[in-house]
Parts: sequence; structure tokens; C-alpha cells
Amino acid sequence: MYLVAIHVPVYVDAGCCYFETDWIRSLRLLRDSLQGRYGVLRVVAPSVDLAGGFPAQNLEAAPGADEGFEVVPSAPLHGRARSYWLSRRKWWLRDVSKHCRHADVVHTGLGDLYQPFNSDAHRCAWHAGKPIIFARDTDTVLQIESQITGQSPITAARWRVYCWLYDRCMKKMVLQAALALLKGRTLFEKYAPFAQNAKLVQDTSHLSSEVLPRHELEMRLARQQRDRGLHLVYVGRLVDRKGVHRSVNIVGRAVHRGANVRLTILGRGPEEASIARHVNEGGLRDRVRLLGPRMYGPDLLRELGQYDGLLFTPLYEDTPRMIFDGYAAGLPLIGAEIPYVRERIHEEKSGILLPMDDDERAAQLLTNLASDHQQLRELTWNAWEAGMFHAADIWYKRRAEWTFEAVERARHKARQARVSSCSCDSI
Repeated sequence: MYLVAIHVPVYVDAGCCYFETDWIRSLRLLRDSLQGRYGVLRVVAPSVDLAGGFPAQNLEAAPGADEGFEVVPSAPLHGRARSYWLSRRKWWLRDVSKHCRHADVVHTGLGDLYQPFNSDAHRCAWHAGKPIIFARDTDTVLQIESQITGQSPITAARWRVYCWLYDRCMKKMVLQAALALLKGRTLFEKYAPFAQNAKLVQDTSHLSSEVLPRHELEMRLARQQRDRGLHLVYVGRLVDRKGVHRSVNIVGRAVHRGANVRLTILGRGPEEASIARHVNEGGLRDRVRLLGPRMYGPDLLRELGQYDGLLFTPLYEDTPRMIFDGYAAGLPLIGAEIPYVRERIHEEKSGILLPMDDDERAAQLLTNLASDHQQLRELTWNAWEAGMFHAADIWYKRRAEWTFEAVERARHKARQARVSSCSCDSI
């Protein structure tokens, strides 16, 4: 049995279980890549009652036994940190420990240290002597450190202590893992030296068969040349750290410069109403549209193929899968200069970097791109080729091979340890 026990909630309503659609896609890709080698793919996840509020993304019914899955809703995800340590942790540890006993391999990660669902699951697997597949997709320490500026000395000191503890946890967990999957070169170079077996990954979900067909991309480029416009898109959660307000502001400034630029925003989140007000107050209703959330899948990728570029202006370090979904649709990345965006554009020559704190300069770069069809065409083809290279069916095949090798290595070490123990006992 392959056990997944990480900080991704299962939504529960009237006895039925639901996951966000992109997470279900990832689970199915994982199941297919493992080729049934470990039997059932069991997911033990913290739970969220749907009656208490709706998630930021669309949901889909969790796959069941007919698809080779078993979903186990466990302790509630939301609540004060105190309630986790006083009551919910005992519930979570009981469920994870129970299923660890029957697992061939356990998949874990690292999230919030105040309510450490992930690291507690990792510890259970370690004490049970199970091979651990550890995955982390964001450099949380870098993300927090970029937000400390401007905080009070006491708050900044508290976050520095948190970062120190987080860094220690990361080093310990990658060392204990049979396989550590680290997303992005920054994260990999920081923690690979402490791991027994680390791999650099990008963690995508689109299939090679879902990449925009070449002839459709040619048609879109021909339209761009006729229209001389630039229609950008953002797809994801509408939360403050994603910087969607800044995207609207940059587009507005480019429009005032005379650029033929538009922006469509696909997503849901707590900032949705505020972004809509920002659009209206800026007189941009004919240039910026909010079209709500989308189900993750081939229909979304086809819809993205209608646009000309992906606009992403986060306030802090972030590593969204959205970048690769954009690549699958042949969308150049027009992004704020955080480390991960800089890495992607450097490696794939797939976009342009916008300064973090200069909206006027960013608007000028957007204006230049809107009028430079040759540059846009080159970036578009580079993005499309990156979409083919990073397709999930290829990535998950590599991941499965790494998993098989790591699990066999861990089992071999365990057998050797038992033999050594028996030899010592007989002396």
C-alpha cells in the first residue's frame, strides 16, 4: 500500500469526500505511474467540513476503491494551534500510525510548524521503519524572509526563530527520506547536500497529449500579428500574496501609455471582491475581466490557449504549477522577478521579468512586448517547447522510477540491519 499523508485537506459533506480538482489529477497521475506495484493508494488527510465555507478552488468527488484509492478523512484542518496540540494531534497521529503499519511506502511533506500535520506524519513513518518519499514545492524560509522587512523587531525576531526551526526540520526530514523531491533549483541546492537521495523536480500536471497543438498555436500567432494586441491571463487563487492587484495596476498603466493590453483573471479567493473594486475604480472594466474559477483539466488548458501570455506578479517567492499550465498552452511567462520566476525564464527563455517594486517600468516592458510581435513569437515557441518537456506523464514516469529504486534500496538496508542484528544476538 502506498500511503499519502500530507497537509492537503479532504472536504467532507454528508459522508461524501471531495478534493480540489488539481489534487485529484495529481493523485491519478501518481497511481498510474506506480503501475499497481504497491496496491491501494490510501490518502489520510485532514478534513474540512464543507458547511463551514467553500474552498478557493473547484471540487471533485474523491476517487474510490473502484479506481484503486481509499480516502481517510482525519482530524479537522482548521482551528487554533492550541487545539491541534491538545486534541486534534492525537486524532491525526492515531489515524496515520494505524495506516503506516500496513504501508509499503509513505509520502510526506512539510508545512506549518504550528500545526505540523506533515512532520507528524513523517515522524510516524520514520518510527515505523517505512521508506519515506518526501516532497516540498516551495522554499518557505525564503518566502518568509522576504516578508520580514518592515515588521516590528519582536515580530521579525519571532519569524527568524520560526525560519531557523523550519530549516532544521527540512534538513532532518530530507536526511531521513528514502527520496526527497525538491521543487526548483533554489530549494534543491539548499537542501540536497543534507539528503541521502534528493531529486530536482518541477511537479507538473498537464499531459503531453494536452499541450496546445502546433497548428492552433500558429493560428494564434497569426492573429496576434494582425491584431497587434496582447491578451494576458492569470489563473489561480485570489489571495493577497499572489499580487493580482499589482497585475491590474500594471495593465492599467500600460493602457494609459496607449498599449493594446487586456487581462482576464480566472480564479476564486478572499481578494475577489477587492480586485473587482480595484478594476472599477481604475476605469478598466473594458480591459480587465474576472471570470471566476475553473475545473482543472483539458478544458482549462484549451481555454488558456486563447490568450497570449501569463501575467504573474507575486509579492513573495512562489512556485505555482500555473506556470507550466501556461507553457502547455504556449503562454510566455510575464512575471515579477522572484527567484523561481527568474529560474524558469533563465532556463527556458520563456518570458520577461518585471521589476518587483516599479510598476511604471513594468508597464513599459508590457507596452514594449505588446508592440514587438517577433519577440512575443519567440517567447511563445520557447514556452510551448517547455510545456512539452515538462509534461506530467514524462515527469511522473521519472518519479516512479526514482521511487522504485529508493524503496528497494531502503528495503535492502533494512534486511542488512536485521541480518547484522541477528549476527550480534548469536555471539
